[in-house]
Amino acid sequence: MSLMKLTVAIPTYNRAELLRRTLLSLAAAEHPRGLEVCALVVDNNSTDETRRTVEECQQQLDLEIRYLFEPRQGKSRALNTAIETADGDLLGMIDDDEEVAPNWLTAIADVFGQRWTEVDFIGGRYVPQWELEPPRWIPKQYTGVVGFSNPGEEELPYGSSFKGMMPGGNAVVKLSVLREVGGYNESLGPVGKNLMGCEDDDMYHRLLDAGKRGLYCPQLNIYHRVPAYRLTKKYFRRWCYGWGASQSVIDRHRAEYTGPRVLGVPRYLYGDAARGALRMVGSLLRLDRDGAFAHELSLWVLAGFFRERKEGRVLRAEAVGR
Repeated sequence: MSLMKLTVAIPTYNRAELLRRTLLSLAAAEHPRGLEVCALVVDNNSTDETRRTVEECQQQLDLEIRYLFEPRQGKSRALNTAIETADGDLLGMIDDDEEVAPNWLTAIADVFGQRWTEVDFIGGRYVPQWELEPPRWIPKQYTGVVGFSNPGEEELPYGSSFKGMMPGGNAVVKLSVLREVGGYNESLGPVGKNLMGCEDDDMYHRLLDAGKRGLYCPQLNIYHRVPAYRLTKKYFRRWCYGWGASQSVIDRHRAEYTGPRVLGVPRYLYGDAARGALRMVGSLLRLDRDGAFAHELSLWVLAGFFRERKEGRVLRAEAVGR
């Protein structure tokens, strides 16, 4: 395509100063010819200075910025509001604690400008910006808890052979495709301060199920702020519990598992729980506290799944992982 319009959706909740940095990074990025860019801030019922911050940026930055207020809390609701109201060809999605790399817009223009008929969605990397030195106990299989994702330097198609998925905070999708697949599942994703998630996981698989073609682009980078409070075991426990509950919601909606169930829960998960407990005990006996914590996290995932399946809800985030 010779001319494309990109709307960059930024759902936000009570992060006015971080949002300012996000908008500054978009304004400072290289704006390639042939790509019209608009930032769409969806204020998800904030009570801080979010609106004033956006108004100041509208006056100060060389960037088209639109502001929408979405009173119904929930990241998925905010994203669906963006999908409903955006215009143009592409919808980019970033979070309010991120900054885009200087070449972020150029990478988007290069892929869709040259391969419009071949690619429906793209995703890239998260580069962590640590507030503190990351602790050594962070398990490699749980780096997603702090928003660290680096599938490598090679451009690869998304699909069953790809190890990972399209990241929700660094993705660009054809707007018509998002509307075709029905937007985001509003039963998933964070609401206020809780740690439900998997809205991006669900969207990724629905895009693939609909036959849409995706591409991992190593040039598409965002810098993700990792605050100190996320580098605690308490936070990891809470996140894993919420992730497990979210997986239960996906299981109820998609029902891809066709094997035996006990009380509505796939039977194999009971075995996973027992094995996780035994491995945690084994690690403790070997004085391997880091290994024990990794196995403990797998139990928190299962606990979230079981609790959501039993009661159809999750514990409030502040009640988990104390």
